[in-house]
Amino acid sequence: MGWPGAGPFIYTILPEPFLSSELARLSNSSSERLSDGIRVDSLTFQPCLLEEERSQDRLFTQEIPFGLLTGIFDGHFGHEVADLAVAHLPGLVATALDQACANNGGSLKPEDVSKILSEQIVAFDAKMASDIKDLFPSDLSAIEKMDPDEVSKIIEDLDVTGSNHAKVLRGMRGSTALLALVDKQRENLWIANLGDCQAVMGSKTRSGRWIATPITVNHSGTNPDEVLAVRNQHPGEPLCIVNGRVLGSLAVTRALGDFVFKLPPIYTSKIFLGAERDFALDIKYGLLPRCRTPPYISNIPDVFHLVLPPLPSSTVEDGKEDDVVDRFLILCSDGLISKSLLSAGYRPSDPRSMSTVAAQTFERETIEGWVRVAGARIDAANASSTEDANPGVKVVRGDLKGDVAGDNLALAILRDILGGDDADQVSQVMTVEMRERFMDDTTIQVIRL
Repeated sequence: MGWPGAGPFIYTILPEPFLSSELARLSNSSSERLSDGIRVDSLTFQPCLLEEERSQDRLFTQEIPFGLLTGIFDGHFGHEVADLAVAHLPGLVATALDQACANNGGSLKPEDVSKILSEQIVAFDAKMASDIKDLFPSDLSAIEKMDPDEVSKIIEDLDVTGSNHAKVLRGMRGSTALLALVDKQRENLWIANLGDCQAVMGSKTRSGRWIATPITVNHSGTNPDEVLAVRNQHPGEPLCIVNGRVLGSLAVTRALGDFVFKLPPIYTSKIFLGAERDFALDIKYGLLPRCRTPPYISNIPDVFHLVLPPLPSSTVEDGKEDDVVDRFLILCSDGLISKSLLSAGYRPSDPRSMSTVAAQTFERETIEGWVRVAGARIDAANASSTEDANPGVKVVRGDLKGDVAGDNLALAILRDILGGDDADQVSQVMTVEMRERFMDDTTIQVIRL
């Protein structure tokens, strides 16, 4: 195993059951049974254990008065924005929902909930921007005239509070955001998406077939609609998208943070470049000359509302073959699909690799595979739990115990992507001795609805 022209790299084949237990440990897998009966299986996986390569993904599960709020933040260029988002954004959403319910007799229209989700994401991002702008003169020409020592004195306050430095540092970082909200009655689901994380609904029909339904669309430079939107906002700037990346640098077209792509270039040339030397070279000579009319990326999420029809009881009842009898929601960072696409040879910026159309087909098949894997685990658990106690009774919706790693649906999906029953292949990913990351951070949540 190794990169072309490098290696070979050493890895260790792990025997079962140690292989499975070690994967569960390394991925921080967990299963939560919430007060309303909803079950959430979660994990976040980065096999490279070097401190500087640690995962920049963050996830949360939070029961709030309105219902259940879960989500994933996939950080890039650093973990700082994802850290801030996971610490504060869920609380902001919960508070806004509480206030809106109190002002509207305890109930909200679906479109009102969608608006709250969008507004809170935008407001959170705007607050990060204002935290930076408030440190400096409002007149851009005044910033231009500032001496580097003046800028440094404002930024480098680590010996005092470090607050200014943290605010500016977050300006050079970014994160996607994927939030899922389920009301207490389990009648409505909202998905708010900013970036390239994914939400997929897995539904089982009475006929026994599991169906995968993607909910979100990627906000990235490989999405033609997103590329067209960026180009339309920046006419006469052919370098606004280069090799599927915004200004040739950023893969996503919508995100939290990333103020190098949102604020006037003077903030980058006078402030950001002075705050972190390691950040300077690529920005100064690559991105900055192309940054003419920001913002180039958006902080406005897509928000989707889905009605959740009631599910039947655990035994078969009369009904249509295509009636939904069981379901779950998959939330994941882009690392889950990236691992499969890269293994299949897709490189967005390489015309010699798999075509974009072929990649889209492969992505759809991969997503269907996630649902099949999780669905098969549910079906097996249902059959096992009722075979002896209820002979002859067919179960259409059962449950998972959630007390052993084998029951974790997120872990089942990850194991399948890494190699499934091929212990050699899975061991390669888990134990290869490389001093840099070789796969993207991968975070998965599976919510039984």
